[in-house]
Amino acid sequence: MFNFDEKKVYVDHLNGVNMIPQVEKVVDKICEDGYKNIFLVGIGGTLLYQQYANGNMKRVFKKMCKAKENVISDLEDMM
Repeated sequence: MFNFDEKKVYVDHLNGVNMIPQVEKVVDKICEDGYKNIFLVGIGGTLLYQQYANGNMKRVFKKMCKAKENVISDLEDMM
């Protein structure tokens, strides 16, 4: 790739990975409040990251939500 900045890409992804504990806390709170339909909404480039996030989101919701069957079913319906 022309002018590919591997270090920048690495740092960008590392920043996202480092947010996982914060995201897990938010998901815990959302699930405790009884919500079961959670949507990823964004602009500009979100679809690219969503491809990577879908697998992770399924694992997180399965682990953290008591109503995991409903969440996974809803996520699969959205894909």
